[in-house]
Amino acid sequence: MRGRFTWGIIAITVAVFLLDAVSGGKLLVLGAKSPGLWSGEYYRLITATFLHGGLIHLLLNMYALYIFGNLVEQLAGGWRFLAIYLFAGAAGYVASLMAQPLALAVGASASIFGLMGYTLHYRLRRLPRQFMPIDTAFLQILGINLLLGLLVPRIDQSAHLGGLLGGMLMGSIVGIPSVRGKPQRNWLEQVLAILLSFALIMPTLFPVSVANIIQPVWPAAANWIDARYGQYSSPLWAHGISLVWSYKDENEWSPAPLQELYPRNNRPVDLAIYWRWERGLNATRPVPYRIIWRVQEEGQLPQEHVQTGVGIHPDPNPSLLYYRGKVTAQSGQWQVQVEVDGRLVYQNQLPVLAISEGAK
Repeated sequence: MRGRFTWGIIAITVAVFLLDAVSGGKLLVLGAKSPGLWSGEYYRLITATFLHGGLIHLLLNMYALYIFGNLVEQLAGGWRFLAIYLFAGAAGYVASLMAQPLALAVGASASIFGLMGYTLHYRLRRLPRQFMPIDTAFLQILGINLLLGLLVPRIDQSAHLGGLLGGMLMGSIVGIPSVRGKPQRNWLEQVLAILLSFALIMPTLFPVSVANIIQPVWPAAANWIDARYGQYSSPLWAHGISLVWSYKDENEWSPAPLQELYPRNNRPVDLAIYWRWERGLNATRPVPYRIIWRVQEEGQLPQEHVQTGVGIHPDPNPSLLYYRGKVTAQSGQWQVQVEVDGRLVYQNQLPVLAISEGAK
């Protein structure tokens, strides 16, 4: 059957979409690209490719897969096509993890861009430098992705670029067809492509290990990696850290404003910090945390209030944030910092400026 691997993937993807709809979106939560990758859930690099956020998302991706899947399957063969598809999807979600660590992401588009990358590799290596029918397919897919950008919110362009690069690397790894149709490989090119693939993927999946390795020779880069990704290597990490406020006598919490807070009539307010514990890497020990409140009141020396605690296990409800600490805030320049397992993971500042009841 022509394109049987392509049609097989389309059938599996549609079946997963229907099962996810029946489950109320549970499959999407369990299989999407997320920081869960850093806790050892590496299967998400594959499962995210077979999940979709909506019917339009699914239909447009399946149409693109039909176009490029059949093309690459004819060029490379069924099993090589499958390897390209899965590897490109994983490469795309590795890139997405690096660019947007906290964002959930799903869809076949990273793999489809990988098929485009393989086709582009073939196009540049084997075909004349003139417009050909194969270029029409590229233009169609570009149009589809422009349409996706308009119709589907939060398109993950980093995953697309990662998938495209993954597909081009797979052109060197699995080979491209010769004139006689059998894929040919250059062993040196193949080895270099494999090494480059590891060099791109491993630092993202194991960022702290990479930071420790390069610390002696490139401390600035190591510190940046640890600051951006290090918290996910702790047994627990704080997700969704939020600063909220309430009048002290009301206990009705609201998100802290972006600039200044104006409590009326000199009423005292409480500032509080909420977050949710997520499972990190090797969750075998409690994780200490500190909340540091600093205030500079007019005409007075700065004051500091420190609250400490310990995280024991991930919080049960993934849709809730949990109370961690608060302070009563009179007028002044307030700053809050959160340290988890010795790392600074959050900081914010909020001027609290009291005004009288009749002031604007």
